[in-house]
Amino acid sequence: MKLNKKSLIVRFCLSVSLAAAIVPAEARSITGFASFHVSSPLAAGQSPIQCLSENYGAVVNNCPYAVTLVFSLPIETAGNHSVTVQDYWEFPTGSPAFTCAVWAYPGTGIGTAGNTVTFGSASQSYISSVNVTNGESIQLMCWGVPTGAGIANINWNQ
Repeated sequence: MKLNKKSLIVRFCLSVSLAAAIVPAEARSITGFASFHVSSPLAAGQSPIQCLSENYGAVVNNCPYAVTLVFSLPIETAGNHSVTVQDYWEFPTGSPAFTCAVWAYPGTGIGTAGNTVTFGSASQSYISSVNVTNGESIQLMCWGVPTGAGIANINWNQ
C-alpha cells in the first residue's frame, strides 16, 4: 500500500481540526444557589438568609420582601466578559420586575457596571457584559429580586 504526500497532508489536517474541536471553550457555569451572597434586604433589620431557598440549583427568594443578590464570577483574563443570566423558571405572574448587571471592580473603589438586564417573567435569559482591565474582578448583582423570583443559572466567558 502506497501513500502519497497529499493524502498524508489531508489526514494530518483532519486530525488537527478534530483535536481543536474537542478542546473545551474557556467558559464557566454555576447554579444560582451555589454562588449567591446576600447584599442587603430592602428593609433594615430583616435577615433574608433564612428565607432564601434552593430549587434544582436556583436560588429562590421566599422572603416576604425583595432582596439584592450578588454572585461571585471568577475570571482569569482581562478584556470583555459576557455573562448570561437565566432567571427562575417559576417567576410569579404579576410580580414586579428586577434588574441585574455585571460589575468590574478594581479593588480601589467604585466599579464599572455593564449593561443592565431586566427580568419580568419566567425562564428568561439575558446577557450583560463588562470590560475588565488587569487586576479587576467581576460579580453579578441583581437588585430587588421579588418574592418567588430568583436566579437559576449563570454562564460567563474567561
